[in-house]
Amino acid sequence: FVIIIFLLLRTITMKKVLAVRPRIIVCGGGASGYAAAISAKQCAHEIDVICLESASRPLKKVLISGGGRCNVMHNSDIEISSLVENYPRGKRELLGPFTKRWGPQETRAWFEETLGVELKLEDDGRMFPKTDDARTVTTALESAAQKNGVQVHFKEPVQSITKQNSVSWSVSTKLHTYVCEALILCTGSAPAGYRFAQDLGHKVHPPYPSLFSFRLAKGKEKNLFSDLAGISLSQVLLSLQGTRHKQQGPLLLTHNGLSGPAALRLSAFAARDLAQNQYCGTLCLSTLPHLKNAAVLNLLQEHKFKASSQKISSKKYRPFADRIPYRFWLILILLALDHTKPTELRWADLSKIHLTALANALTDLHLPFDGKDTNKDEFVTAGGVSLSQVDIRTMASKVQPGLFFAGELLDIDAVTGGFNFQHCWTSGHIAGSEAAAFVLSSSSP
Repeated sequence: FVIIIFLLLRTITMKKVLAVRPRIIVCGGGASGYAAAISAKQCAHEIDVICLESASRPLKKVLISGGGRCNVMHNSDIEISSLVENYPRGKRELLGPFTKRWGPQETRAWFEETLGVELKLEDDGRMFPKTDDARTVTTALESAAQKNGVQVHFKEPVQSITKQNSVSWSVSTKLHTYVCEALILCTGSAPAGYRFAQDLGHKVHPPYPSLFSFRLAKGKEKNLFSDLAGISLSQVLLSLQGTRHKQQGPLLLTHNGLSGPAALRLSAFAARDLAQNQYCGTLCLSTLPHLKNAAVLNLLQEHKFKASSQKISSKKYRPFADRIPYRFWLILILLALDHTKPTELRWADLSKIHLTALANALTDLHLPFDGKDTNKDEFVTAGGVSLSQVDIRTMASKVQPGLFFAGELLDIDAVTGGFNFQHCWTSGHIAGSEAAAFVLSSSSP
């Protein structure tokens, strides 16, 4: 009996230390990891590629993105110069890869012609599978990996990575110690990925959230705004007081504060400043971004004379009715006018001080906030491996030959609309093809 136990333990130990020798290892089974693994095999089918994923199933973010429909990418016909404007971090660096290596046109062709996923374009520029089902995308990616011979190992998180010598890496999990010639890190925002990158000599910018809604601080503004949940403003200018950050676009009022494209874009571009200030500050809202304060004041004065006998709370005789929802107009009156019953006032009752206060509320309403809320299924992290230590043309490390990066692990992030996935497909494709080229060149005589 003792001998049997000894032999079993010996077998398990040998399984752990026995070196499995694929030529390329991809750490991470997300969007960029699958793109990298498939790309590597398509470029060099004879090379063994293993993808190590810690979860029990892959592509979790792909499955739940876009409300379960998967916003695969943005409009494939977008100009690259316009495309990169959606990346708060990575704008300048991605211009080359998108233009010269793998941009939206190549991505769409890959999905439709290679993976067999037909895409459709929606009015806001987002592209989804025609089935409106994210499983169409994940099934296609998993099938492509299997068809091309990628070995995907689930429930096998990487525990350590070491450089054995100039031509090989040692990658250890609970089950195996792998030895490979090229390593691609696609670990997303997982803390282990940042640790591996740092241990291998790379600078990592501390990760912090991007793409979130703003939670208004307790007070009159929040109390009044909470009654407006679900109301949207078609075009506003939202800025962060004390900074140069400002964004224009639609705004959605929520039970806790502000969301919608304008708020989400502001959270992304101001992510670093917001994190440093612990998500506290003041938002400045203009509901009439095309007009300056003086012009709004003049229009209010004109309206006063035209509707002097009408109550300022009148739905029929209110100003800017085509741009400002009625319920929001009532809240602006309550916030702007220092009066016991401001909605009972008639236009003729308003002094210039009152009109100025209304103009200020319309063009520069101050809204204190003290927190953030996750935007539904959007979960983007800013920060990551410094781009100064990555050759963005190849996604190769400038510090460690044979090491490549792709996806959210890099200090690149974007606003909502399919832009983050575009970066994953692009960086994954480039990293995979370059890792294959690296391995083939190292084995050439």
